[in-house]
Amino acid sequence: NNVSRYLPLKIYDADLNKWLRGAFLGGQVINGYAVVQGRLNDFPFDNGAGKFASGGNVKNIAMRYAPDWPLMKNINGKLLFSGRSMTADVTSAKILDIPLQNIHADIPDLGTNPVLTAKSAVQADLSQGLNFIQKSPLHHTIGESLQALELQGPMQLVLSLSVPLNH
Repeated sequence: NNVSRYLPLKIYDADLNKWLRGAFLGGQVINGYAVVQGRLNDFPFDNGAGKFASGGNVKNIAMRYAPDWPLMKNINGKLLFSGRSMTADVTSAKILDIPLQNIHADIPDLGTNPVLTAKSAVQADLSQGLNFIQKSPLHHTIGESLQALELQGPMQLVLSLSVPLNH
């Protein structure tokens, strides 16, 4: 939950700084590294005159990726901040009681108008998917239409998520 202490927040969008400070709620960095090459006056090295990278393997991360949505917990994988981008490759995680695997997420530009994108395949039970809908902002839209249903059985879902991190 102190990840923002190790990042060059001055080059990031103000809303992104706020998101970074509130997104990572806990967990461990198992091992990590940081590389800063070049003159600090040239930072963030957009002109190619240097390099910035900070990353590592993470374990049991808890994350609030968006307000009012269920927390993502038990995140295990790799996190990399490089130049103006962030990439996460998650081997396993959970949202509510739904297991998640092989998530690729990134923020291509941590500067102006940052957007978090994530992709994953989810295998769970339909009852877990319905529970997720009822405990998320989807409850107010599609959740109302599904409220009377009782669903069960295997579910396979290809998840693609895009979260603007400003506003």
